[in-house]
Amino acid sequence: MRALLRVLFAGLIVISLTYTPAGAQNLPNLKALQTQGKINQEAQGVWQNLAYGWTIVFGADEIDLYHYSSAGCLPDEVSKEDLIELAKFYARTGDTLYISGSAAGSTLYQFEQIDAVPAACNQPAADSPTAVFDYFYKIMDTHYAFFDVYDVDWNARYQANLPKISDTMSEEALFEVLRDMLKGLNDGHLVLRAEVDGERKTYTASKSRVLSPTLDAVFANQTEFEEKGDFSTDWFFGSLRRFRSHVMNARGQGKAASGNINWGKIGNIGYINVFGMGGFDDDDEGTLAEEVEAVHAAMDLAIAALQDTDGIIFDVSLNQGGYDEVSLALASHFTNTDVFAYTKVGKDSPLEPQRLHVKPAPNMRYLKPVTLLTSDLTVSAAEIFTMAMRALPNVTHRGDTTWGALSDILSKQLPNGWLLELSNEIYIDSKGQAWEGKGIPPTERYTIFDQENIYQSHHNAVLQIAQKMREGR
Repeated sequence: MRALLRVLFAGLIVISLTYTPAGAQNLPNLKALQTQGKINQEAQGVWQNLAYGWTIVFGADEIDLYHYSSAGCLPDEVSKEDLIELAKFYARTGDTLYISGSAAGSTLYQFEQIDAVPAACNQPAADSPTAVFDYFYKIMDTHYAFFDVYDVDWNARYQANLPKISDTMSEEALFEVLRDMLKGLNDGHLVLRAEVDGERKTYTASKSRVLSPTLDAVFANQTEFEEKGDFSTDWFFGSLRRFRSHVMNARGQGKAASGNINWGKIGNIGYINVFGMGGFDDDDEGTLAEEVEAVHAAMDLAIAALQDTDGIIFDVSLNQGGYDEVSLALASHFTNTDVFAYTKVGKDSPLEPQRLHVKPAPNMRYLKPVTLLTSDLTVSAAEIFTMAMRALPNVTHRGDTTWGALSDILSKQLPNGWLLELSNEIYIDSKGQAWEGKGIPPTERYTIFDQENIYQSHHNAVLQIAQKMREGR
């Protein structure tokens, strides 16, 4: 379920009170797409959203999805059940269909009715190296939103690499060309996944600016671990153990969601650490609405334990993202009023940018001073949380600049079965700033990951901030 959200309609299902998109007030009331297991007749037909490259066919009993753009057309094998879970509600005005995962109309996708599935969708796609290269170029050209951010001339790259392509080239050689095309686009959400001669290969265009080279350097100078992954895992979980043992008071410590959220006290200052914007619901197959419900339950416990403190440090410096809706749900526990947080819109989308708000949580809220702590490992939905928290008047942003990969992931399969994940959505914060490719800078900078003291630098920063908060600063 969660993997499908990332691959297909990333971020589509949301809790119904998250926000109201611009223009939604003029839509008819959204209706359930299915009645007694049948697709409502009004929604039946062939619908197209070129901004995301989707063509969808609603029949009475079946749904078919195609990825159609100037690159060509490829069918998607996603099941009807999964699509229904993602597109539960609809509204129709003339030849326009709006699809949403919630009855409130959150995160609308706009489709236009067409007469029939494009002819290209009825033909098998060519999968030669030449065809794959051309498809790859056109998909990026059509949907990728940030060539200007990274100062990349995509057409020039196409022309420079075209002479290297032939239908007799190996899979390995083709992978190397596509990989090289992506270099310099230091986007944490830009990934090429392939199977080359039976071996899985993944090219990720970006790494964290500070933590990755820091861990590389420390790993090279130790002898306990032979594998970098084992070393990094031990450091990550060891940091939590040391933190709970040596920094937070034993009294009042707590955790929920299988340890995804931890809390405790540093003297009279509360501390909350969330490792991911997902995984709160113990059921891996649960819906996102259930995930959000679990977030509120966990935060109610944490705030109840910390309500007598003079301030809270909310730490997402080790948070690599998840769901935007989880981020908004977490932020909702630090406000008593509706606060505009940011806008989002897909590249070339016909919709106006949708306005996202932080709304007060249903139960426990904390309105005393809060420090939001980030690092260059704070990425994706954790950066959405950063934008939401920065919009609240009782929050001060401290730590290091976030990663700078905010967009949802749009996944597109290539004709040979390889998968391209890219960024196609533009987020703008409440002050009109775009942070894609740059990261969100804190108001006050603290070193979180120090190569000279990687096992203590994060803890030291938290202790320094706690002392500053105790002093009323």
